[in-house]
Amino acid sequence: MNKILRVLNSRLANIILPLGDFLFIYQLEEYNNRFFLSWVRPRFYKRGLQKVGRLQWTLKARTLYFLSLGLLLGCCLAVAVIEPYFNKLLAFFLIFFVFTFFTPLFLVLSSFLVYPLENRMKSKQIKAARSKLISMKELVIIAVAGSVGKTSTRHYLSEILKSKYKTFTPKGNYNTLLGISEEVLNMPTDTQALVVELGEFFPGDLMELAGLVKPKILVLTKTADQHIEKFGNAEAIDHEFVSLTSFPTLSAVYLSAENRIAPQLKGKGKVQTVNTKTWSQYFAKIKSFSLPRAESVSGFGCGTRRC
Repeated sequence: MNKILRVLNSRLANIILPLGDFLFIYQLEEYNNRFFLSWVRPRFYKRGLQKVGRLQWTLKARTLYFLSLGLLLGCCLAVAVIEPYFNKLLAFFLIFFVFTFFTPLFLVLSSFLVYPLENRMKSKQIKAARSKLISMKELVIIAVAGSVGKTSTRHYLSEILKSKYKTFTPKGNYNTLLGISEEVLNMPTDTQALVVELGEFFPGDLMELAGLVKPKILVLTKTADQHIEKFGNAEAIDHEFVSLTSFPTLSAVYLSAENRIAPQLKGKGKVQTVNTKTWSQYFAKIKSFSLPRAESVSGFGCGTRRC
């Protein structure tokens, strides 16, 4: 199956039918139709959109891809059969060529069609993931959040912890409610540390994700103006991250002293700043992190402001 998906999302396949390319953008826009169509409107003829990052073949992505493909081919076949003047095969390929420029619309239509079933499955999956996390009493959950550097920080931290503890982290950049839930259900039950990435796309996302995983430790990378078109302004973005640092299950928060929200968090007991000037120093300091036992998380990291 993985080989088939790689072929379907190859550059050649996307030149012929850009389903993978536009599904990649749809996924980046959190399947929000308004933002997706707004992005697509001046770029419907574009190809090769996966220059930074690749499509993550989640269950939803696979469902939308194959349903959109089926709808598109079905429409082409129907028009070709009805067409009375041209050769049926020639008509099919001509209609197919025209319809490739309407790929985004087929994706949106597919999203509407699967929504009722998806919503039911989503609720069931999230509930199952939440129950599993609650049942793992000794599990220490470390959340990584920020505008940039989340994925690299998460993988870096995971590799460090793997040398001492049974550590699990979602594959790729799964950082949404459904993506994290899907990965949690695949997590071994003897895992000691879960390092998870929290993605922010719309106001309230971070708190919703934190409500699912209930992290004990938060590592906050650099905050910037990513997704500012969805938040409205930089102050709203900063407020999202500041609110996250007060999540009730957190016992320790680590962030760079150069983070622009650091002044707002000064004096908070659970917040410890990492005094670095470059990202290389930031990662070097992460090497000092160690995993506490579930019942006592105060020893995580350097344990003092000397880090």
